Amino acid sequence: MTAESVTLAGRAAAEALMVDTCRIGVLGPAAFDSATGTYTPGTIDPVYTGKCRVQVRDGLNAQDPEVGERQITLQPLVLAVPIAATGIAVDQVAEILTATLDPELVGSRFRVVATHAKTHATARRLQCEEVTRDG
Repeated sequence: MTAESVTLAGRAAAEALMVDTCRIGVLGPAAFDSATGTYTPGTIDPVYTGKCRVQVRDGLNAQDPEVGERQITLQPLVLAVPIAATGIAVDQVAEILTATLDPELVGSRFRVVATHAKTHATARRLQCEEVTRDG
């Protein structure tokens, strides 16, 4: 048994848990519809599309900062993707496309706040945040 064989076995095990799919990339600008007075979210120019796993980080420690005169909630989480997923950078956006076990995840968008790379990684674990409430 070598460190490489254990790492590769760990990667296979980690990927087996990635039952959802996502798209990660640069978010384009939102479009304003002057007739309705609403914005349509921008589209994502993907650098990665494929399997993923969403996990809440730090035991549900949401933050409630005030932005301007609005109170928002930022939910920290970890988005795990296969180690082969490269080109992912801070400030890119991930969107959940399919969710096998939690349908509430579909359509969720997360901002990448830190990337992840290490020699014996079993997955690329991206630190992300989601704006979960806008009041």
